[in-house]
Amino acid sequence: MRYLYIFLILLISSNAAADLCSDEYDKFSKQHIALTENYDGTNQKTRSELLILKQKIEKTIDNCRKSARLHTLAAWVCVSLEQNAEASRFAQKAVEINPDSWESNDVYGNSLVLLGKYDLGLSYLEKATRLAPDKLYLLMNLCSSYEDAKQYQKAITTCTEVISKKTNEFDGPAYYVRGRAYNALKMKDKADSDFVKAKALNFDGDQYYKDEHHGTN
Repeated sequence: MRYLYIFLILLISSNAAADLCSDEYDKFSKQHIALTENYDGTNQKTRSELLILKQKIEKTIDNCRKSARLHTLAAWVCVSLEQNAEASRFAQKAVEINPDSWESNDVYGNSLVLLGKYDLGLSYLEKATRLAPDKLYLLMNLCSSYEDAKQYQKAITTCTEVISKKTNEFDGPAYYVRGRAYNALKMKDKADSDFVKAKALNFDGDQYYKDEHHGTN
């Protein structure tokens, strides 16, 4: 009975710690979303607040070392700050803690792509889409990342898959990115057709790429 009592005490303590880590994640995640909603990388006040948030998350991680979600969030905050090497380190740890987390694989893939490590980064982005096939924005991000990596045929195939879902949610960026891929392959008629479709959906391609490269998520 004594050992059962000790086990129950440890279990309760473990659950309490997990609840605390989860609560902190929820709080910090909401703060990150609020700070990056209109952040373009130039507002120094917002940047300072993001740096403070990063410090708070790092301090919390000291007591939540097995929280893949907090490591994932720390990585996204680093991406927002354009600290991509540090983002990659946090994300790698998140994947080590939970290899089957689509969130961890997603941020790790994105951080590697931003570092120019396309082959490895794309492999994690591909895994994220397999782990969460219902998350259409992961597929759209993969399409865009293929185009960034100059893997134009894969970009065309993946963007076409996004469009085929017929949700209309990501049709604008899918047409635009596919148009860029067609254009790179000297398929001007198809590129122009896609650019027209993107414009008809009031999609701003320039803003999309500006947001993409400032790490908003």
